[in-house]
Amino acid sequence: MRSFIILLAINCFAITANAEGAKLCHIANAGFYATDGKNGVLLDALYRDGLDGFEQASDLTNEKMENAEDLFANVKVIFASHYHGDHMTGKAMVRHMQNNDDSIAIITEQSKQLMIAGGTVKNAETRIKSFNIPIGESLEIENMPFPIKLNGISHGEGRPDNLGIAVTVAGKTIMHVGDMYGEQKINEKIKIDYLILPFWYMSTSERVQYINSIFNATHIIPMHFALDHSEWMQSMGGLEFVKKRTYAAMSNLMKLDQEMQCIPLN
Repeated sequence: MRSFIILLAINCFAITANAEGAKLCHIANAGFYATDGKNGVLLDALYRDGLDGFEQASDLTNEKMENAEDLFANVKVIFASHYHGDHMTGKAMVRHMQNNDDSIAIITEQSKQLMIAGGTVKNAETRIKSFNIPIGESLEIENMPFPIKLNGISHGEGRPDNLGIAVTVAGKTIMHVGDMYGEQKINEKIKIDYLILPFWYMSTSERVQYINSIFNATHIIPMHFALDHSEWMQSMGGLEFVKKRTYAAMSNLMKLDQEMQCIPLN
């Protein structure tokens, strides 16, 4: 009996220790990292150099991600919502997989072609998993390091080249919708703990109302701000104005927009 109690205490301590290490971190632009304290996932974060006008991670952070070093040594899943250069590049994704034999890539069919061109990956046939999910449909991926559900999300005008991912880390479900734009084919309200959402859905009261009609989100994290000097951001009044308007739009917004800024998953 005493041995059982000691073993139970040890197990409870291990669970607590992992929970205490659970966190969600911003990388750059639409890129994020989440960990349960043991295993991690990178979301739209491996795109070194990306596209002009969008925020990029520092060289140091990019090197650590691609070399699977330090915090990123525990990454088990690398996800890219779509093939655009501000969300993924084939070479950056391949470099990480070459340095991390435990990593699995979850990407679109178009993104797979970029990865093939980016270099050779060991056991690519089982580690690179590509999907073409019609808008409005979803698919649960089995035998993954984390519970994962993929969603077909429109990139605007019904374009079916964008994936949304709902990944459960330390008991909290994080949903990254990539470049979701416009109205979606979502028939049942989605309950989520942390919704990572493009900032443009906070730009008008009508868009805010729409988001609240399709998501039941405890926390919403705005993302995908462009650089202040970009023509796009200047056309909207500049980065400072856009951020001020964005963070005032909803009461459940969380500010997580600095490189390697983290919040605990609790």
